[in-house]
Amino acid sequence: MPAFNMIVSFTDGTTEEWVFDEDPNVQIGEWLKQDSTWVNVQGVHVNLGNVKRIETKEIDGHTDK
Repeated sequence: MPAFNMIVSFTDGTTEEWVFDEDPNVQIGEWLKQDSTWVNVQGVHVNLGNVKRIETKEIDGHTDK
């Protein structure tokens, strides 16, 4: 079963990485439509105002990465 990796690069040069069971691109689109810049990514609150780039890619769900 495929999994999806989402890598978020912040304006301060740091990055965070999350793994999703389903393609997160639809969820990302919904975040961008919100009035608030704060979103909940798997229990972590992220300020989209500090995000420089969001990258998603399909990964093998049977491996750690």
